[in-house]
Amino acid sequence: MVAGFRCSTSEFSYVILNGSRSHPEIIRHGVRKKPRAYSHHEFLKWARERIHEILSEFEIGALGYKRAETNRRPEEERVHLEGILIEYACSAGIQNITNKLKSQIRKDLGFQREARYVSQIISSGPLSQDLNSSNLQEAALIALCLLD
Repeated sequence: MVAGFRCSTSEFSYVILNGSRSHPEIIRHGVRKKPRAYSHHEFLKWARERIHEILSEFEIGALGYKRAETNRRPEEERVHLEGILIEYACSAGIQNITNKLKSQIRKDLGFQREARYVSQIISSGPLSQDLNSSNLQEAALIALCLLD
């Protein structure tokens, strides 16, 4: 099984996949949003606990997250959350941890159009029925890259 994540400043989306690239199976997916009253630091602690709850249920062989698509410095809150994700994955013994941009996803999955359209892989494929937000789709794309 593999896990894909897409972090933002106030939430994270995740998709757990099993199977192969040609026949992926969604095991679980979801979005965890920052509780309103939480400070950024409280959110990071809360997010680590949620990541633990999600990943400890499965034998995850590889984990990936969608990196920010910007030439500017990404928002600190997102980078901090990605750091918590990496730290937890390392602590849990997950050896294969990666991050990708849309252009790398495009190349890995053999998508012929421009990278900005790479989410069409999800919307026209076997995973389309359950993944109705762009962040969930990006989490699924990174997970799909990790499948054989």
